[in-house]
Amino acid sequence: MAPCKLVLFLALASAAIASPVCYFCLPGTEGCDKPQTHESPTVNCTGSLGDMACMKIAVTYEGIPLTVRSCMDPTVISCDDIKKIVDPVEAAELTECKFCKDDLCNGN
Repeated sequence: MAPCKLVLFLALASAAIASPVCYFCLPGTEGCDKPQTHESPTVNCTGSLGDMACMKIAVTYEGIPLTVRSCMDPTVISCDDIKKIVDPVEAAELTECKFCKDDLCNGN
């Protein structure tokens, strides 16, 4: 059940609207855990929901990489908050959490 909650959290984390253009992929999307290219999906994160940024969250669960790239307001949820969600999940490790403001900055 824990992996389902973790994947659900990562998917919901990607649902926010933002202002820069960011790479977009959800856990389980082929290549999401790899560096993105000009052919990778993007999302134009326009809106007025606050201080929006591109984000990348990477978690390893039982050796399986789970990555989400999208837009989020880092004042609503921080990397510390995400770490607090992931840490109690046995066999899960937050390997990367990044917020950035430039277009397509969440590609690596």
